[in-house]
Amino acid sequence: QGEIVAIAGRSGCGKSTIAALAARLIHARDGHILLDGRLIEDEPEEALRRVVTVISQRPYLFNDTLAANLRLAAPQATDDDLWQALERSALAARIAAGKGGLYSVLGEGGLGLSGGEQRRLALARAFLTRPALFVLDEMTEGLDDGTAGDVLDRFLEYRGTSAVLMIAHKRRELKFADRVLHL
Repeated sequence: QGEIVAIAGRSGCGKSTIAALAARLIHARDGHILLDGRLIEDEPEEALRRVVTVISQRPYLFNDTLAANLRLAAPQATDDDLWQALERSALAARIAAGKGGLYSVLGEGGLGLSGGEQRRLALARAFLTRPALFVLDEMTEGLDDGTAGDVLDRFLEYRGTSAVLMIAHKRRELKFADRVLHL
């Protein structure tokens, strides 16, 4: 609890696979993965998604409103909750300036947002949860240095005592880790 563990290594060495295993997006062929002392494969899907939140390199965004994409994480969230999450992810000003605000429609896969904006929208969605574990797969990829630093600072302030498994290459991310595992 509260620890930030970063996994670093060259491209293709298995970092993202470890992140997917930790979130049970894929299943281990051998061995066991424990989450808070319990076998992750025994956790019901709905319960697991409440305690593990994933921010991946390619967030899942669908053809619907920004609000609907955010409410995947918290169906009861109010518009104020959504705006707060967007503010935390440094995306509120961009959304407020656009036509339709929260109710503007995204194309499939987040069409209409840059790659960095898509990641920040996924981060905003994560800010609507309070999981025990955040799994971050290169969260700041595609962001300029200033925005990346701002987003990372906001995330670290928000996460509270949640554990973080961070897949990272960049020094700015690795410096926040309590431990760095090199593959």
